[in-house]
Amino acid sequence: MQSITVVEYLNYVNERGEDISHGKKVLREAVELLGDDFEVHCIASRAYCPEGCKLDCELPALNQSAGEATKSAILKQIKTALTAATTDVVWFTNVDWILLAQLGLFKPKGLKVVATLYRDYATDIAQSGSKVRHIKSALVKRGVKNLDALIVTNKALKLKDNQAFMPDYVYSDKYDAYRVDDSEKMNQVVCVGSMRSSKDLRGVIRAFSRSEMPVKIIGSFFDKKELAWLQEHATSNFTIDDRKLDDDEYYELIAHSRYVILPYKLIDYRSATSGILQECLFLGSIPVAPKALLDANGISGIGYERIDDLADSSMWAVDACSAPNNLDEYMEENIKKTLLASLRAVD
Repeated sequence: MQSITVVEYLNYVNERGEDISHGKKVLREAVELLGDDFEVHCIASRAYCPEGCKLDCELPALNQSAGEATKSAILKQIKTALTAATTDVVWFTNVDWILLAQLGLFKPKGLKVVATLYRDYATDIAQSGSKVRHIKSALVKRGVKNLDALIVTNKALKLKDNQAFMPDYVYSDKYDAYRVDDSEKMNQVVCVGSMRSSKDLRGVIRAFSRSEMPVKIIGSFFDKKELAWLQEHATSNFTIDDRKLDDDEYYELIAHSRYVILPYKLIDYRSATSGILQECLFLGSIPVAPKALLDANGISGIGYERIDDLADSSMWAVDACSAPNNLDEYMEENIKKTLLASLRAVD
C-alpha cells in the first residue's frame, strides 16, 4: 500500500486550547478520503490530528490571541514538517503564503510535495501595499512551480498545469441528519466560525442595527478588544458569543437558520473560497455574502456590493434560492476519484 503524510502546520487554537481553524476539518476529511487506499501518516498538533491517524511528529498548537502565530513560529513549523516526514509524498492540506515562499527558497531533495490552495497568494501579495511585495510574490510563484502537484479549491484558479480541483469540504450523508424542511427554519441571520479581522463584523452591526431580524454572531474571537466593541455597539436583536461550537451545535445552527452571513472583506477574499459557504449549500440555508464571492464560487444567495446595502429591506425581498445549487461536484465519490488520480500521478 502506498504511504503519504498529511500536514497541518498552522494549528490555530484559542485560549482554551480548542482548535478554531477549518484546518482540522480539512485534515480529517483528507484522511477519510485516503484511508482505504493509502497508509496515512500525520504531522500536526495533538488537537488537530484526526482520531486513529498515525502521528509521526507532534507540532505545537499556536494561540493567535496570545501572539504565538508569528511568521517565525509558522516557518519553524514548516521546516520541522519538511524534515520530519517519513514518506516520499507529503500533502499540506491547509497552507498560507509562508509555506510557498519557503518552497520557493528551498525544497528538500527527493521529497514530493503536494499543497491545497484556496486563493492566489502571489497575485494577492503583488496587489498589496507591502514594500517587499514583489519579492514575496516572486518567491510564492516559485514555490507553486516547485510543487509536485497542486490541489485548488476554486475552479477559477489557474496556477499550474497539473492541478486538480477539490472543494473545501466534501458532501456526505452526515449532513442529511441535520437538514430540515424550510418550514422549520428560523427567520434569523447567523455568523459562525473563527471571528478574524478578515470579517467585517462592524459592518454587520451597522447593517442590522435598525432591524428586528435576530442576528447571532457565535465563534472564537482572536481580538478581545474588537469583541468588546461589538458587544458595546450591538442592538438588542444581536447575540454575540465568544466560544467554539461543537460539530453538532454548529451544523444545527446553520441548518435551522434561514440566513448565514459571510461578511468577508474582499481585500482578503479576492480569489478565495469558503467552507462555510459550501456548508450553507449542504444544509439548505441561504448564504448572505459579497456578490463577487458568490459569483466566483457559483453559488446562489443574497449578494451585496456593500455590506451596508443589507439595511435596505428590498435586499431580502427576492427568492435567493431561485437558482438551484448543484451538489454533484461536492459528492464524496467524485472528489475521491479526482484526488486519488492526482496523488498517484505524483507517486
